[in-house]
Amino acid sequence: MRGGRRIRAVFAPVDATDYTQATATVHINVAPAPLTITALPAGKFAGQPNPAFSLSYTGFVLGQGPAVLSGSISFNTAAKTASAPGSYPIIPGGLWSPNYAIKYVAGTLRIAPAPVTVTSVQWQTMKLSGHRTAKVLEVFFSGALNSAAADRLTAYTMDSATYSKKTGTQYNKPIALSSVNYNAANNSVTLTPTGTFPNVAMRLSINASLVLDAEGRQLDGDADGNPGGNYTALLNNE
Repeated sequence: MRGGRRIRAVFAPVDATDYTQATATVHINVAPAPLTITALPAGKFAGQPNPAFSLSYTGFVLGQGPAVLSGSISFNTAAKTASAPGSYPIIPGGLWSPNYAIKYVAGTLRIAPAPVTVTSVQWQTMKLSGHRTAKVLEVFFSGALNSAAADRLTAYTMDSATYSKKTGTQYNKPIALSSVNYNAANNSVTLTPTGTFPNVAMRLSINASLVLDAEGRQLDGDADGNPGGNYTALLNNE
């Protein structure tokens, strides 16, 4: 495709009486076709490895595609697994062809804050009036929650264990909760029972679709790095 080309034209008239034969040569310079290679936008959560990056191509001619390019594609970005939330350029390169003038266009990798997870569950003693105390359960989170969502009583379920020789241990006896209180100072939720917690094994379940972080994303209950996935923990009242 690319390079100098010569075209030789010969005029051979049928009427040799009135016309004479003529020859002309024209030099044509074939320039490389412009080709734009663009890194497509990508995203991830903080703490995750970079995703696989991809490209778009604009400018192929004669029905050609990426297979006619030499080299191997490379992507350069300052973003790493431990990089802070923000936007980072994705700079493509590494391809060439004598038939194309390649222009690379950088894309953007956007790193969002990591979704909130449950970091620990602890029994606490709450002081009541008249020198009375009550045992409550405090759930600690890795980041700020949406306060209205965090206080949803229906988002938290607790069941005590029962045992039989036929079925073994099952967590099938609901424990009624009287209140759920979110403490924004330490990103924790305190669960207070109706009455007292039983002195048996218990199971805590948190519905990730009901507990949202400060950005409106679901709780990462299963701690897989992505919003969603309910949280479950087995507890002993000790």
